Amino acid sequence: RFANFPWFSLSLLLLSLQHVLAFTFTSVPARTWRVQGVSSLVMAAKAKKSKFTKALIKNTLTVSVDVTEGDELLSKRLRTTGVATIFADASQLPTLAKEQQRAKGDFPGPVPVILREGGVSAESISVAKDAGAAGVVLPLSELGSEGATELSVLADNAGLESLWEVTSTDEFSAAADAGAKVFLVSSIEDSFGVNPAFWEGSAKGRTVIAEIRALQAANSEIGLGRSLGAAGCKAVLLSGACSGGEDDHRYVDAAFRAL
Repeated sequence: RFANFPWFSLSLLLLSLQHVLAFTFTSVPARTWRVQGVSSLVMAAKAKKSKFTKALIKNTLTVSVDVTEGDELLSKRLRTTGVATIFADASQLPTLAKEQQRAKGDFPGPVPVILREGGVSAESISVAKDAGAAGVVLPLSELGSEGATELSVLADNAGLESLWEVTSTDEFSAAADAGAKVFLVSSIEDSFGVNPAFWEGSAKGRTVIAEIRALQAANSEIGLGRSLGAAGCKAVLLSGACSGGEDDHRYVDAAFRAL
Protein backbone atom coordinates (compact mmCIF):
# COMPACT_ATOMS: atom_id res chain seq x y z
CA ARG A 1 0.00 0.00 0.00
CA PHE A 2 3.00 2.28 0.40
CA ALA A 3 3.39 2.34 -3.38
CA ASN A 4 0.66 4.94 -3.51
CA PHE A 5 2.93 7.50 -1.90
CA PRO A 6 5.15 9.47 -4.31
CA TRP A 7 8.06 9.50 -1.89
CA PHE A 8 8.02 5.70 -1.75
CA SER A 9 8.33 5.33 -5.54
CA LEU A 10 11.10 7.94 -5.60
CA SER A 11 13.00 6.06 -2.88
CA LEU A 12 12.82 2.83 -4.88
CA LEU A 13 14.17 4.63 -7.96
CA LEU A 14 17.08 6.14 -6.03
CA LEU A 15 17.87 2.79 -4.41
CA SER A 16 17.94 1.05 -7.80
CA LEU A 17 20.16 3.78 -9.20
CA GLN A 18 22.52 3.41 -6.27
CA HIS A 19 22.93 -0.31 -6.94
CA VAL A 20 23.58 0.30 -10.63
CA LEU A 21 26.25 2.90 -9.93
CA ALA A 22 27.89 0.59 -7.40
CA PHE A 23 29.06 -1.72 -10.19
CA THR A 24 32.54 -0.80 -11.34
CA PHE A 25 33.66 -2.31 -14.64
CA THR A 26 37.40 -2.64 -15.18
CA SER A 27 38.77 -4.09 -18.40
CA VAL A 28 41.32 -6.84 -17.91
CA PRO A 29 43.09 -9.24 -20.31
CA ALA A 30 41.31 -12.19 -21.94
CA ARG A 31 38.09 -10.22 -22.25
CA THR A 32 37.44 -10.49 -18.48
CA TRP A 33 35.52 -7.85 -16.55
CA ARG A 34 35.52 -7.32 -12.78
CA VAL A 35 32.33 -6.31 -11.03
CA GLN A 36 32.96 -5.33 -7.37
CA GLY A 37 35.71 -7.92 -7.14
CA VAL A 38 33.66 -10.66 -8.83
CA SER A 39 35.15 -11.85 -12.14
CA SER A 40 32.98 -12.93 -15.05
CA LEU A 41 34.46 -14.10 -18.34
CA VAL A 42 32.88 -12.49 -21.39
CA MET A 43 33.50 -14.43 -24.56
CA ALA A 44 34.79 -12.44 -27.51
CA ALA A 45 32.10 -11.77 -30.06
CA LYS A 46 32.15 -14.17 -32.97
CA ALA A 47 32.95 -12.77 -36.37
CA LYS A 48 29.79 -11.62 -38.08
CA LYS A 49 28.72 -14.05 -40.75
CA SER A 50 28.01 -12.76 -44.24
CA LYS A 51 24.59 -13.21 -45.83
CA PHE A 52 26.19 -15.74 -48.16
CA THR A 53 27.54 -17.85 -45.30
CA LYS A 54 24.21 -17.66 -43.49
CA ALA A 55 22.49 -18.95 -46.63
CA LEU A 56 24.86 -21.90 -46.86
CA ILE A 57 25.37 -23.01 -43.29
CA LYS A 58 22.26 -23.96 -41.35
CA ASN A 59 21.22 -26.63 -38.88
CA THR A 60 20.37 -28.99 -41.73
CA LEU A 61 22.23 -29.88 -44.93
CA THR A 62 21.78 -27.13 -47.53
CA VAL A 63 21.53 -27.80 -51.26
CA SER A 64 22.89 -25.59 -54.03
CA VAL A 65 22.71 -26.14 -57.79
CA ASP A 66 24.53 -25.01 -60.89
CA VAL A 67 22.67 -23.78 -63.96
CA THR A 68 24.29 -24.25 -67.35
CA GLU A 69 21.11 -23.26 -69.15
CA GLY A 70 18.06 -21.63 -67.62
CA ASP A 71 15.71 -18.67 -67.56
CA GLU A 72 13.92 -16.41 -65.08
CA LEU A 73 11.17 -18.95 -64.50
CA LEU A 74 13.72 -21.57 -63.48
CA SER A 75 15.40 -19.03 -61.21
CA LYS A 76 12.09 -18.36 -59.47
CA ARG A 77 11.34 -22.05 -59.13
CA LEU A 78 14.74 -22.73 -57.59
CA ARG A 79 14.17 -19.98 -55.05
CA THR A 80 10.74 -21.37 -54.18
CA THR A 81 12.23 -24.84 -53.77
CA GLY A 82 14.64 -23.51 -51.19
CA VAL A 83 18.07 -23.94 -52.77
CA ALA A 84 20.83 -22.16 -50.87
CA THR A 85 22.91 -20.89 -53.78
CA ILE A 86 22.90 -20.88 -57.58
CA PHE A 87 26.13 -21.28 -59.56
CA ALA A 88 26.29 -20.09 -63.17
CA ASP A 89 28.74 -19.01 -65.86
CA ALA A 90 28.90 -15.54 -67.39
CA SER A 91 26.29 -16.35 -70.04
CA GLN A 92 23.64 -17.28 -67.47
CA LEU A 93 24.66 -14.98 -64.64
CA PRO A 94 22.89 -11.71 -65.63
CA THR A 95 19.48 -13.33 -66.13
CA LEU A 96 19.59 -15.34 -62.91
CA ALA A 97 21.05 -12.58 -60.74
CA LYS A 98 18.56 -10.01 -62.04
CA GLU A 99 15.59 -12.26 -61.31
CA GLN A 100 16.84 -12.99 -57.80
CA GLN A 101 17.36 -9.31 -57.07
CA ARG A 102 13.72 -8.62 -57.88
CA ALA A 103 12.77 -10.91 -54.99
CA LYS A 104 14.12 -8.50 -52.37
CA GLY A 105 11.49 -7.96 -49.73
CA ASP A 106 9.59 -11.08 -50.78
CA PHE A 107 9.41 -14.49 -49.16
CA PRO A 108 11.39 -16.47 -49.96
CA GLY A 109 14.00 -13.81 -50.54
CA PRO A 110 16.79 -13.69 -53.13
CA VAL A 111 19.17 -16.62 -53.51
CA PRO A 112 22.87 -15.74 -53.87
CA VAL A 113 24.17 -16.30 -57.41
CA ILE A 114 27.83 -17.25 -57.84
CA LEU A 115 29.95 -16.90 -60.98
CA ARG A 116 31.75 -20.11 -61.88
CA GLU A 117 33.61 -20.31 -65.16
CA GLY A 118 36.87 -21.44 -66.65
CA GLY A 119 39.63 -18.91 -67.20
CA VAL A 120 38.50 -16.76 -64.31
CA SER A 121 40.32 -13.40 -64.27
CA ALA A 122 40.10 -9.83 -63.04
CA GLU A 123 37.56 -9.23 -65.79
CA SER A 124 35.43 -12.00 -64.28
CA ILE A 125 35.28 -10.03 -61.03
CA SER A 126 33.94 -7.00 -62.91
CA VAL A 127 31.40 -9.15 -64.76
CA ALA A 128 30.20 -10.69 -61.50
CA LYS A 129 29.86 -7.33 -59.79
CA ASP A 130 28.04 -5.68 -62.70
CA ALA A 131 25.61 -8.60 -62.93
CA GLY A 132 24.78 -8.42 -59.22
CA ALA A 133 26.41 -11.72 -58.27
CA ALA A 134 27.23 -12.56 -54.67
CA GLY A 135 30.59 -14.16 -55.33
CA VAL A 136 33.02 -15.89 -57.66
CA VAL A 137 34.70 -19.30 -57.72
CA LEU A 138 38.51 -19.30 -57.74
CA PRO A 139 39.93 -22.69 -58.86
CA LEU A 140 43.20 -23.15 -57.01
CA SER A 141 44.59 -25.73 -59.46
CA GLU A 142 44.18 -23.23 -62.30
CA LEU A 143 45.24 -20.03 -60.55
CA GLY A 144 47.76 -21.17 -57.96
CA SER A 145 47.87 -19.68 -54.47
CA GLU A 146 49.30 -16.37 -55.62
CA GLY A 147 46.84 -15.88 -58.46
CA ALA A 148 43.86 -16.92 -56.33
CA THR A 149 44.95 -14.56 -53.57
CA GLU A 150 45.19 -11.62 -55.98
CA LEU A 151 41.71 -12.27 -57.36
CA SER A 152 40.37 -12.81 -53.85
CA VAL A 153 41.54 -9.32 -52.90
CA LEU A 154 39.87 -7.87 -56.00
CA ALA A 155 36.67 -9.74 -55.20
CA ASP A 156 36.70 -8.51 -51.63
CA ASN A 157 37.16 -4.92 -52.79
CA ALA A 158 34.20 -5.42 -55.14
CA GLY A 159 32.04 -6.71 -52.29
CA LEU A 160 32.04 -10.30 -53.56
CA GLU A 161 32.63 -13.59 -51.76
CA SER A 162 35.58 -15.71 -52.89
CA LEU A 163 34.97 -19.45 -53.09
CA TRP A 164 38.26 -21.29 -53.36
CA GLU A 165 37.78 -24.44 -55.42
CA VAL A 166 39.98 -27.31 -54.26
CA THR A 167 40.33 -30.92 -55.36
CA SER A 168 42.53 -32.44 -52.66
CA THR A 169 43.46 -32.12 -49.02
CA ASP A 170 46.76 -30.56 -50.06
CA GLU A 171 44.92 -27.85 -52.01
CA PHE A 172 42.55 -27.35 -49.11
CA SER A 173 45.48 -26.78 -46.76
CA ALA A 174 47.15 -24.43 -49.25
CA ALA A 175 43.95 -22.41 -49.63
CA ALA A 176 43.47 -22.25 -45.86
CA ASP A 177 47.06 -21.08 -45.40
CA ALA A 178 46.45 -18.39 -48.02
CA GLY A 179 43.51 -17.08 -46.02
CA ALA A 180 40.55 -18.70 -47.78
CA LYS A 181 37.28 -18.52 -45.85
CA VAL A 182 34.89 -20.36 -48.18
CA PHE A 183 35.79 -23.59 -49.97
CA LEU A 184 34.22 -25.51 -52.85
CA VAL A 185 35.40 -29.12 -52.91
CA SER A 186 34.88 -30.20 -56.51
CA SER A 187 34.28 -33.79 -57.59
CA ILE A 188 33.82 -34.96 -54.03
CA GLU A 189 33.45 -38.57 -55.21
CA ASP A 190 37.05 -38.51 -56.45
CA SER A 191 38.62 -36.55 -53.60
CA PHE A 192 37.59 -36.22 -49.94
CA GLY A 193 34.50 -38.40 -50.04
CA VAL A 194 32.75 -38.93 -46.73
CA ASN A 195 35.96 -39.18 -44.71
CA PRO A 196 34.90 -38.02 -41.20
CA ALA A 197 38.53 -37.20 -40.42
CA PHE A 198 38.25 -34.33 -42.90
CA TRP A 199 34.70 -33.15 -42.21
CA GLU A 200 35.09 -33.25 -38.44
CA GLY A 201 38.71 -32.12 -38.60
CA SER A 202 40.05 -29.65 -41.14
CA ALA A 203 36.62 -28.62 -42.43
CA LYS A 204 34.95 -28.19 -39.06
CA GLY A 205 34.02 -24.59 -38.36
CA ARG A 206 34.72 -23.56 -41.97
CA THR A 207 32.32 -22.85 -44.82
CA VAL A 208 32.80 -25.83 -47.14
CA ILE A 209 30.58 -26.88 -50.05
CA ALA A 210 30.89 -30.42 -51.41
CA GLU A 211 30.18 -30.79 -55.13
CA ILE A 212 28.22 -33.91 -56.12
CA ARG A 213 27.34 -34.92 -59.66
CA ALA A 214 23.58 -34.85 -60.13
CA LEU A 215 21.43 -37.42 -61.95
CA GLN A 216 23.59 -40.40 -61.11
CA ALA A 217 22.47 -43.97 -61.72
CA ALA A 218 20.05 -45.27 -59.10
CA ASN A 219 20.01 -41.79 -57.56
CA SER A 220 23.30 -42.55 -55.81
CA GLU A 221 23.91 -38.81 -55.35
CA ILE A 222 21.19 -38.83 -52.70
CA GLY A 223 22.89 -41.55 -50.70
CA LEU A 224 26.23 -39.77 -51.02
CA GLY A 225 24.73 -36.47 -49.92
CA ARG A 226 23.16 -38.06 -46.87
CA SER A 227 26.43 -39.77 -45.97
CA LEU A 228 28.26 -36.46 -46.30
CA GLY A 229 25.76 -34.84 -43.98
CA ALA A 230 26.21 -37.61 -41.44
CA ALA A 231 29.99 -37.15 -41.67
CA GLY A 232 29.74 -33.45 -40.81
CA CYS A 233 29.32 -31.74 -44.20
CA LYS A 234 26.93 -28.78 -44.03
CA ALA A 235 26.41 -27.89 -47.71
CA VAL A 236 26.34 -29.70 -51.05
CA LEU A 237 26.28 -28.51 -54.66
CA LEU A 238 24.43 -30.63 -57.22
CA SER A 239 26.38 -30.04 -60.43
CA GLY A 240 24.72 -30.72 -63.76
CA ALA A 241 21.26 -30.44 -62.22
CA CYS A 242 19.96 -27.70 -64.52
CA SER A 243 21.02 -27.95 -68.15
CA GLY A 244 17.94 -26.74 -69.98
CA GLY A 245 15.66 -29.73 -69.51
CA GLU A 246 11.94 -29.25 -68.95
CA ASP A 247 12.06 -31.32 -65.76
CA ASP A 248 15.15 -29.70 -64.23
CA HIS A 249 13.17 -27.95 -61.51
CA ARG A 250 11.28 -31.15 -60.68
CA TYR A 251 14.54 -33.02 -60.22
CA VAL A 252 15.95 -30.28 -57.98
CA ASP A 253 12.77 -30.24 -55.91
CA ALA A 254 12.84 -34.03 -55.47
CA ALA A 255 16.57 -34.07 -54.62
CA PHE A 256 16.15 -31.19 -52.19
CA ARG A 257 13.41 -33.05 -50.34
CA ALA A 258 15.35 -36.31 -50.34
CA LEU A 259 18.48 -34.71 -48.93
